[in-house]
Amino acid sequence: MPDLRVSILTNERYDCATCFAAQALEPGVITDAAYQFYAEQDKQATQSAAFLYLNLGGSPALARSFADAAESAGFGVKIYKGIESSEFNYAPFVQELKDEGITFVSFTGATQQAVRLADAMAQQGYKPDQFVVTQTQYGPELAAQGGANVDGALAPVPHPAFTGDNQQVALYTQWLQRVKPGASPTTFGLFAWSATRLFVEQAVALGGTLTRESLVESLRGVQKWTAGGLHSEMNVGGKQSFTCSTVVQLQRGEWRQISGDGYDCGKLVRTSVAR
Repeated sequence: MPDLRVSILTNERYDCATCFAAQALEPGVITDAAYQFYAEQDKQATQSAAFLYLNLGGSPALARSFADAAESAGFGVKIYKGIESSEFNYAPFVQELKDEGITFVSFTGATQQAVRLADAMAQQGYKPDQFVVTQTQYGPELAAQGGANVDGALAPVPHPAFTGDNQQVALYTQWLQRVKPGASPTTFGLFAWSATRLFVEQAVALGGTLTRESLVESLRGVQKWTAGGLHSEMNVGGKQSFTCSTVVQLQRGEWRQISGDGYDCGKLVRTSVAR
């Protein structure tokens, strides 16, 4: 049964011979492009870094891979710590950040907890030079829930910002409004659009020879998929992680691309959580 989805995050799904993702990724293997960008912006800040994560689901492994990739880019990682989902008092974690002189903070987890951390930092008058969240937070929810406390947050995404002039991104957002007026575009919605487009293109190309088997075989040959320029190149068939991304920043409630035109590309880092 062909399985064409937004992303693959687990080894079990990665091992599935008929499973593919529009946002191709080998678990535990990530690009260091964003970390190179952060260092270029403020190298001093990256020398005292903390990687906090929600101790739930895939967040611990993902945060570990982020920390490893950052270290490979020359970061000085001083703190790597999980926060239980049942924890509501983030003050002790912020105090530790202050005591250790942390200037770069990365948080991996749900938006609700990212906001809780930002609120605790604001309450203690602590503001790191760089505060990084994940692709999950790229959307209106972070600003809506966090307000001024999350302003300035950074996030790496493997596609142009929704506020830019990319024609394929505009096409996705246009059709989103047609089918659900008032809905906000999301990074996962964008890749769902990409996955659907890939299926349609493959099905049309196969024509009368379209079967489950022929579709799977055809998908294995897709190596530089961009959905017409919607996102960075994805090796869908080879299930290899992407190397290029952009960096967006939350500025007065709106995400803006700050990494310049096009993509920043780096090297793939096989982290300690990779097989």
